[in-house]
Amino acid sequence: MAEVMPTRRFTSIVLACSALAAGWNNGWAGTRGTEASRQTAAIADNREVSSRQEKRANHTARMRESLIKLVDEKFPTWDQNRDGRLSADEVDRLIADPSVTGHEAAAVAAIHRYLRCEGNPTSITRRGLLTNAQQQIKHSENEGNQESAEGERDDSQPKFFSRYMRFSKHLEKAARTVFTGKEPLTLEGIQQGALGDCYFMCVIGATVSRNPNTIRRMLRPNADGTTNVWFPGSKPFRVPRLTESEIALTSSAGDQGIWVNILEKALAKVKFAHPKTHQSGDDIDLDVMSRGGKIVSTIQLMTGHKAVEILIRKYNGKKSHRPARNEVPRMMTRLDAIFTKAFAANHLVCADIAPGVKGVDTPPGLNGKHAYAVLGYDRTTHTVTVWNPHGKDFTPKQSPPSPKNGYTVKNGVFEISLRDFVRVFKAVNYETSATLTADTHRRHRGRA
Repeated sequence: MAEVMPTRRFTSIVLACSALAAGWNNGWAGTRGTEASRQTAAIADNREVSSRQEKRANHTARMRESLIKLVDEKFPTWDQNRDGRLSADEVDRLIADPSVTGHEAAAVAAIHRYLRCEGNPTSITRRGLLTNAQQQIKHSENEGNQESAEGERDDSQPKFFSRYMRFSKHLEKAARTVFTGKEPLTLEGIQQGALGDCYFMCVIGATVSRNPNTIRRMLRPNADGTTNVWFPGSKPFRVPRLTESEIALTSSAGDQGIWVNILEKALAKVKFAHPKTHQSGDDIDLDVMSRGGKIVSTIQLMTGHKAVEILIRKYNGKKSHRPARNEVPRMMTRLDAIFTKAFAANHLVCADIAPGVKGVDTPPGLNGKHAYAVLGYDRTTHTVTVWNPHGKDFTPKQSPPSPKNGYTVKNGVFEISLRDFVRVFKAVNYETSATLTADTHRRHRGRA
């Protein structure tokens, strides 16, 4: 018996070691399996990225060929006086031509944007058009044809090709009916177009958020493709059927219809009726609307109520200055009261950001010199909900949310603390309960 015990102990030790070794092997195998799974997932991700890049490159190549072919084939027709140059006036007539459709409409809209921008020539030759387009085609291929919202609106350089691609995609997706269904309108899918009308788009966004049926009551489609438009406090008027070039230039409501485009055209007609808004004899209505306007006047146009602007920043000439540190609490208290009262009354509220440098004066993911809709305010947490008419998504690279790091944005919507709001925004514009008189309406329509 004394000789058996050591053997049993030895056997137990061997078994224990074997089990431990098996555990190590299983753990190692599990680690290897996990690593293999990661490598497989990484390979799949790389293939997916490569596939997307290949599809994008193929699409860019097809669009490049279509643009070059269009310019070669259509330029003699576009050049109506046969002087070898496309003038702004000739392009304006093409914008208004309902027979110009599809890729041609996208190309005409892209040329119009360039010729109408300050500092750019008022006409262009076929060679100049192709040369500038080819230069940007090469840039787009190298950079993946990705432009920021601000970059797309930087008109210091020709962007025929990127705008041509953008406008073509817009036309492919846009419906041709005012409303595509009876569902309530939503902010999802609404994105500002190539025109500088954020002062209007923010009010549209605030209106949709407050009561989507308001927009439906303002528009009545007619059988001939025209639309009767009614702004509160004004007489109804008729907006003609939009051309495809006009649809390309204006904003998008996603798959909800072209109601936002019709509202932009309606505002353009209102502003165009005032000669003081014109800069040249060959302006078209969309040009006048694109040069900017006042949020206060636009709120009044859309509601029939008086609106008020509250400046957050002080101005010294054209330069704005943030509130001093000791002034921030006082401004927060004032905005807290304004937001609480406005949203309790179901009134529209909008705000705008001054021009600035991202990460210094403008948070990453947002745009300076731009208007936003204020959708809500939580008085308990002092949190403001805001919508950017560009309708884009953004994820900050660092935490926490701040003017330096930016804010998480989904479909243009983001939340910001009231303290940061005071640091970032330069003014707040809000609707009141006071009804405008007919005379006041007439004075403000041109300022919208």
